Amino acid sequence: MGDRRLLPARRNKRIRFEVRRGEKDGYGHRTVNAEWREKAHRSANVMYGAGSEQRAAAQPREAAQQVGSQTASFYVLADSDTRAVSIRDRIRYPLSDPDPAKWPAWEISAIEEIGFNEGFGFTATRVAT
Repeated sequence: MGDRRLLPARRNKRIRFEVRRGEKDGYGHRTVNAEWREKAHRSANVMYGAGSEQRAAAQPREAAQQVGSQTASFYVLADSDTRAVSIRDRIRYPLSDPDPAKWPAWEISAIEEIGFNEGFGFTATRVAT
């Protein structure tokens, strides 16, 4: 394993991937009662800030432009479940409350493949509650 973001010591947070189910009925129409279902739990390295913020931390203008939103990158190992994650899915983190409905949701905005079948980086923005 070559990428430092995927080292076991750095992947010390538990995240949950969720997929939206029930979006369309048998006729192809959107349904009102679409809900999020658990897809997988994984250990991840969580880094706050967009990728550009992580590379150039001393950019106060960019932070000012993202008022009201929080961005993070989640780095996980590649497997059959993480390969199937798309930008239509979302991430729940942190998994601290006993009630899963209270776990903060993060909408995935970008997916980065790391190495050759090593892992993935998911850039996501926290959903306002």
